[in-house]
Amino acid sequence: MAPGKDTGLDAAMLERLEKLAVNIPGVIYQYQQWPDGRTAFPYSSGGMLAIYGVRPEQVVEDAGIVFERIHPDDLDRVAASIDASAEALTPWVCTYRICDPGSGVRWLEGEATPEAQPDGSVLWHGYIRDVTLRIMEQRQREELERDRRLAAAVFENSTEAIVICDADNRIVQVNEAFVQITGYSHEEAIGRDPGFLSSGQQDSEFYAAMWAALERDGAWRGEVWNRRKDGEPYAQLLAISVLCDEGGTVRNYLAVATDITPLKRYEDELEQRANYDPLTGVPNRRLLTDRVLQGLRRAQRGGKALALCYLDLDNFKPVNDRYGHSTGDAVLSEVARRLVQEMRSDDTVARLGGDEFVLLFNDIDPARRELVNLLDRVLGAVREPLLLQGVEHRLTASIGVALSPPDAAEPDLLIRHADQAMYRAKEQGRNGHVFYDAEEDRKQEAAQRWRARIAHGIEAGELFLVYQPVIDLVTGEPISLEALVRWQHPERGELLPDAFIPDVEGTQLEVALGDRVIALALTQLDQWRAMGLEVPVSVNVSAQQLLEGSFYEKLQAQLAAHPALAAADLSLEILESSALANVERARRVLEDCARGGFRVALDDFGTGYSSLSYFRFLPVDTVKIDRSFVCDMLRDPADMDIVRSVIGLAQAFDRRVIAEGVENNALATRLRELGCRYGQGYGISRPMPAASVPEWVERHVG
Repeated sequence: MAPGKDTGLDAAMLERLEKLAVNIPGVIYQYQQWPDGRTAFPYSSGGMLAIYGVRPEQVVEDAGIVFERIHPDDLDRVAASIDASAEALTPWVCTYRICDPGSGVRWLEGEATPEAQPDGSVLWHGYIRDVTLRIMEQRQREELERDRRLAAAVFENSTEAIVICDADNRIVQVNEAFVQITGYSHEEAIGRDPGFLSSGQQDSEFYAAMWAALERDGAWRGEVWNRRKDGEPYAQLLAISVLCDEGGTVRNYLAVATDITPLKRYEDELEQRANYDPLTGVPNRRLLTDRVLQGLRRAQRGGKALALCYLDLDNFKPVNDRYGHSTGDAVLSEVARRLVQEMRSDDTVARLGGDEFVLLFNDIDPARRELVNLLDRVLGAVREPLLLQGVEHRLTASIGVALSPPDAAEPDLLIRHADQAMYRAKEQGRNGHVFYDAEEDRKQEAAQRWRARIAHGIEAGELFLVYQPVIDLVTGEPISLEALVRWQHPERGELLPDAFIPDVEGTQLEVALGDRVIALALTQLDQWRAMGLEVPVSVNVSAQQLLEGSFYEKLQAQLAAHPALAAADLSLEILESSALANVERARRVLEDCARGGFRVALDDFGTGYSSLSYFRFLPVDTVKIDRSFVCDMLRDPADMDIVRSVIGLAQAFDRRVIAEGVENNALATRLRELGCRYGQGYGISRPMPAASVPEWVERHVG
């Protein structure tokens, strides 16, 4: 959550965004380069660890560790390409190597679009993926081609597998290589027509064309499948020449054959690796794309639909974590086998990676009844208990479905739509299927555009702060001010936090928003200090902001930019639920802040999962009672009991307590009677602009 305390953390949105990033096979990132040479990755997805071996938080401030991974022979070229992209503001595209301590040299391919920033830096938005396998396969293909050319050259000059026939095409001589290749002895071969070697894989038209070429050209060359004596078929590269006497009469036929069976098997293996998943044996993304294109053409001709279904196992990760990857691989192989078993003859099961599969159904009735039955069978097959090494594993699956028509007629777009529907199936409880909804997709796109507009508003300086006083309920004097964020939108006017904070919760924008609020508050404190006004200011800190790796370091750096201020001038208000979301980590960060002199308040106390042990565990000096209890405490005995309990708890541990929601004098009077010395609310003052604060403070001091 960004600064402000109007809403809580949207865990579902956080999980969905994180899974989207985690499941992408590469790293999505922002890279920034300043004129002084500084570089950083302000944002990078979790794929940064898989691609470069570093965590995203390690490069938020300094990208140096990433450049240390780049192969020394490629470093200058990569740097030059970045500089060229920055200078011309043209897309950056580069393929280069990195040195991975764990797996050696790997190839990466990156693409990014640059944008000039107001501070003179350049910010790229891009994507980097591992293309090692593609480059290695390309090299293998090149090596294979070289091997084939070499084999052809050797064949031209070799004497292996030579067969000489007479004019009647009867074998008169074979060499030892022929014996070794075919298994037939000299005696068994001589006097016979070479056709006895035929495997039957070539038809009569093939041989007719071969003899026509011999008569016309005096030579023929091609690939033939023959059969050894033991019945095993083998492939040979065969060259036949017609030998004539001086008068042009055919005397002999000379055949030179090279056994290319290993080469054919290698080509088949390359074809298998290029188009099939090595673990499960089902088609991979490449072959899937081809079959989707075929299915789309088929659907257009036949008037029926093609259904592309994105299947993700719901509870597969615990299998890997608990039993190891070998067990996980066995589970995936069995799931793939079950899926194939449930498919019709013209349908396809493909594996995209991890525990993600795609089911491709052809000739589907647009009414969907048949498809729903098929999907129910698939889900049932996945649910069947799986026994491995005496351990029973139970899995379920979530399936997203895209139909064409009416959906897109492009493979990548269909896969993306089915993927989006799959995530909605998980949100709806898993172990089910959901059809892609274009309207829901439009809502998601609108939400993304709104988040982009919020990001622009942060960068463009459209945020500002208002301040609500906290007073001593006995003397009436102000003791601090709470900074509350507002957005001066150019078209919509002043927006309250409810209009934008819920849309950034759980994202990096929430952190950026929180950082901007702290910067604005410190700047305002500096200005007030110069005017002689010395009132501390508190800012709200979200869980996302507090628990990111560099919160305290950034806070110190922001304070250092204002030498006239002390850490005690700034109080950090932490939502109780935020602090307790990861209490151990929150404790470490808050202890750093407390040691650095910053004040820490536990905000909205009583609304979360508080306990006495947590209260003692967290280094806070102030507790703020949530306004929902204070506003109704004179009418609701339960709320009164909560307020009384929180005040007593704070006093027992010598913590200052502040009541929020003090709307009238009656509430203020009762709070004083209960022992609560400090209050905040509309009955004291509404939030006011910074320009109004000095006069308000002056009127209420003394």
